[in-house]
Amino acid sequence: MAKALMKPGSKKLRAMSDPLRKTVRTKPVRLAPVHPTPMEPVPNFTAGLTAWPFPDPEPPTRSPAAVGDLNSNAAGTGARFNEGKPDYSLVPLKLMGETLMRVHPTGPAHVAARAIFLLGCYQSSRDIAVLYAIIEELGAQEGWLESARVFEYGKRKYAAWNWAKGMPWSVPLACAVRHLLAMLAGEQMDAESGLPHRGHVFCNLSMLITYAVTYRDGDDFAATGRLA
Repeated sequence: MAKALMKPGSKKLRAMSDPLRKTVRTKPVRLAPVHPTPMEPVPNFTAGLTAWPFPDPEPPTRSPAAVGDLNSNAAGTGARFNEGKPDYSLVPLKLMGETLMRVHPTGPAHVAARAIFLLGCYQSSRDIAVLYAIIEELGAQEGWLESARVFEYGKRKYAAWNWAKGMPWSVPLACAVRHLLAMLAGEQMDAESGLPHRGHVFCNLSMLITYAVTYRDGDDFAATGRLA
C-alpha cells in the first residue's frame, strides 16, 4: 500500500497529471536576421520659406471689364466675360450712328448704322420704344429665331437665366453695338459662338427692354440731358 502511494512532486506523478508533457517539446525559435534598407532622405519642405509671419498672398487680379458673379443670385450680378472688348457705351452712339449712315447710305450696312443711331437715341432718352423699332428694322421673325440659339449658347457659357439677374445697362448696350459694327462690316457670323450677329443683337436688346422693368438700378448711362 505504501509502495502504491507516490510522493507529491515525483516524476511519475507529474507524467500522469500532464500526459502532453512527454509529447510536446518546445524548441527555440530562430528569427532570420533583419537587414534594414537604406531610407531615402526626407525632403526639406521648409526650404526657401520665410520666417513666420508669412506675407499675405496677393489678391487675385480681376479685369475691370469682368461683370457680375455666376455664383450669386443677387440682383445685378448677371455675369458677362467682356475682358478686352471695347466699351461703346461710353461713346455718344447717336453721333456715331449719324456718321456711319453717311458713310453707308444704302444696303445692309446702312441698316446696321441706323440701328446704332437708334441705340444712341435710346442711350439719351431711355425710351424702350426705340429698341422695339430696331427689332422690327433688323427683321423680327428671323432675329428671334437666331436669338433663341444665342440664349442657348449663353446657357452653356454662363448659366440659364444668368442675364435675368440684371447687370449694368451699359454692358448689353456696348455688346449690341459691337455686333452691329460686325454686321456693318459685312460679317454675318460671330467668330466665338458661330451664331449670327443679329441673334446676339436681339439678345442684348431683350435684356435692355427687360431691365427697364426689372432692374432700373442698372441705369449707368449719362444723366438725362447730358447727351444730344
